[in-house]
Amino acid sequence: MKQITPRHLTFLKEAAEAFEGNDRWETYTNKEEDLIALRYGVDRDCIKVIELGDKVAFFVQVISASPTRCQAEDCQNES
Repeated sequence: MKQITPRHLTFLKEAAEAFEGNDRWETYTNKEEDLIALRYGVDRDCIKVIELGDKVAFFVQVISASPTRCQAEDCQNES
């Protein structure tokens, strides 16, 4: 387990503000992309902060394409 640093707490505050303003967001990353926040909990009121390491690779077109949640809802509203 890592020690919680002021940097982590600053990011937690930033992520909490981002989640408060965006109900549908499940993840949030900092601009350096070395910290990620995950929305957690039955009531979706918890945040798990994870410090990321080096990227391995970005794999493209390895799963079937699907519309984003917003696009899917727009399609449902049109029918």
